[in-house]
Amino acid sequence: MIEGASVTKSWSTVPFYNRGPCFSASYCLCPKINASSLEVQPSAPPPHSSLAFSPPLLQHEEAPEAHSKIHSYSTGGQGGELAPSSLVRFFHSWLHLKSDFAPVDVPTQGAFNPQNEEYYTSLVIIAGIFLAASVLGIIAVLIVLCCNCSRRWDRTNSYYTQLRRFRKLKIAAVTLGISAILLMVACIYANVETTDAVTDTISHVERLDNKYNKALTSVSNLGSDATDPLNMAQRLQRDLASAPQDVQRALQDIVSGTQTFQSSLSSVVRSAPTFEFDSFYSDARTYNHYRSIAEFGLVAFAVFALILLLVALACRSYCQLITSIIISAICLVILSAVVGIESAAAVGVSDVCMKPTTFLIHQFAEDDAYVSYYLFCNTTSPFQPDINQAQSEAQEGVLAAQLVVNYTRENAPQFQSAAIALQQGLNDLQQQLPKVAASVDCATFWPTYKRVIDGVCNPMTTNLAILSASRLAGCILFLVVLVLVSYASLHFGLPSVRDPEEAGGLISDENNVQPLLFFHQVQYRSTSTDDNNSSSSTRTRRRNNDNSNNNTTGGGEGGGPSAPPIEVDGGDGNDDDDDEDLLCKICVARPVNIRLNCGHCICSQCVEEISDTCPWCRDVITSRDRLIFP
Repeated sequence: MIEGASVTKSWSTVPFYNRGPCFSASYCLCPKINASSLEVQPSAPPPHSSLAFSPPLLQHEEAPEAHSKIHSYSTGGQGGELAPSSLVRFFHSWLHLKSDFAPVDVPTQGAFNPQNEEYYTSLVIIAGIFLAASVLGIIAVLIVLCCNCSRRWDRTNSYYTQLRRFRKLKIAAVTLGISAILLMVACIYANVETTDAVTDTISHVERLDNKYNKALTSVSNLGSDATDPLNMAQRLQRDLASAPQDVQRALQDIVSGTQTFQSSLSSVVRSAPTFEFDSFYSDARTYNHYRSIAEFGLVAFAVFALILLLVALACRSYCQLITSIIISAICLVILSAVVGIESAAAVGVSDVCMKPTTFLIHQFAEDDAYVSYYLFCNTTSPFQPDINQAQSEAQEGVLAAQLVVNYTRENAPQFQSAAIALQQGLNDLQQQLPKVAASVDCATFWPTYKRVIDGVCNPMTTNLAILSASRLAGCILFLVVLVLVSYASLHFGLPSVRDPEEAGGLISDENNVQPLLFFHQVQYRSTSTDDNNSSSSTRTRRRNNDNSNNNTTGGGEGGGPSAPPIEVDGGDGNDDDDDEDLLCKICVARPVNIRLNCGHCICSQCVEEISDTCPWCRDVITSRDRLIFP
């Protein structure tokens, strides 16, 4: 299509009559369509002197060229089916399954119904896979959490090991929690881009609709403009009733040709398809508004759930932990459902965008040649016969009007101005027709239509992919944070200290051993003095009765040549008979074999984990004597 084209009028001599002279010559000048420049270049016709007439309105030699130019306006060549992007192909390649998990091949042709039960089921299955996977993950995390909260930590781990592990879990949970928050916030960008894409699509469709309606209005207006030349020709028929037969026939041809001209343009307007987008604009804007609000609300809810979970971890409160876990589970279920819906939507959009024009025609105008012409724009215009007919009538009307002007100039000068006005009106119709024909050509609208399709397919598919991928990654990190918090909850009973040395100083009373063991999440198996003689427990006091060994070394690090006998008291500092199995009171798993200089006993492994002060009395450790049992 050539936009902004106009008609070039030049004058050429062609045979005008089959018999008799034409005024003073056998040739008459008529307008010619110059297809190369298409600019108006009028020139005055030469004078005519004869009053003899012959049958008018023979086709001049340039008419086929004019018709071919109008035909070039109405023939598409730049349209066809739009090529999909690689991302569209990727989502389209996802397996579509029926309810019996058999593959669905309906979307591969483009001409499919999205409301088809099998295809709709395939999208539901795609969305359900994400939701089911997330629900199973949440259930697994909750099971792990319940198991961790119901069991006790391994007794072989000391207080300091637990404290270090708790710090590592807390750091990992906070780091991954912040990463999950950032991924959730990243959805805002895709949400804004999606909102802009929908807004641009609505604007392009509205602009395309207005342009199309304006083109049809111009065709209708051109037909209305032909009313004035028609009325002038009818008045001249009455005024020149005594004119020669050829003049009367020329005026009659002008009247009938103008009426045919109007009829052809009316046929174009009637045949053109009508598109109703009024409800589409309002519905699309409403959907876009509420969808954007829902996206922001979902992001805010996910961030709130993550922050609440991290706060519960920092406060080490079981009540806050349970509350945050319930909220997090609800949030994860909602997020997983949204991920599934967005993934299914991306697949659906990709199925449509594989062959968008074929899909639209199949859905809305499968047997409408006019809609197919406008959407594909690679075939000859169905308006071509009407346009050619109007063009032919306009050309013949101009030729006939020239004959009337020549007659009135010589024989009826009082009607010459009316004849010239008639000729000018018909000439204007002839010049405006190519522009009007170009305005209803598919090539005028196809670039805008292509922008609409590109604005729907590529941005929507990309943004839906970003949204679903970001939320999926955020859900995975969310689940990992829940697992870390569940393991960290085992340490919620630990005292909140920054230095392991401070943990030993929390209990300075050497007789108060049980609170220390409580902080270590172990059970202190204390017994009363009433069951000292029971067979269920064996309580002994071991002393080194070999006084001859006084001159030998004690085997400890701070022992001397005259080390006193070492009394094994279980580490509590009391010389009673309530020491249970001589177990280390730190790990409650291994027997004591090291005595500190302050008198407290400890096992050889726990002594490596403590600092330079006793965990009970906080005295500086100067010696570690190894206990020797008889």
